[in-house]
Amino acid sequence: MTDYTKIKSKYVKSKIINLKFTQKNIDYISDLRMIETQILEEFSDTMGATLRRYLKHKYPAEWNAIGLELNPEFVTLKNKIEKQEREEWKAKEEYRLQRKKEKIKSLKSWKEAGGKVK
Repeated sequence: MTDYTKIKSKYVKSKIINLKFTQKNIDYISDLRMIETQILEEFSDTMGATLRRYLKHKYPAEWNAIGLELNPEFVTLKNKIEKQEREEWKAKEEYRLQRKKEKIKSLKSWKEAGGKVK
């Protein structure tokens, strides 16, 4: 059972007012509560990072409103997270380029050894 009286932010509390108890509304409020958790607790594992990116993308306005309300360090934390995400993207891009270069070298070596290419 979910206890909706334990919602932490005024923002989410204001969203639940006058909502009917439907699956769509339950899912929405559950996502907002996950945003609260993500803002209040710093997750560093892959699953937490994936959930954080998903929620930030799906609910950007809600993410900012809840963050500003619950965490006075939100702007600093937001910048830190965005920097971390940029660094992760850069590392993935560098890895992809390195793999591409290795494949080109392997192809060249293959041809030099007498192998055929489609």
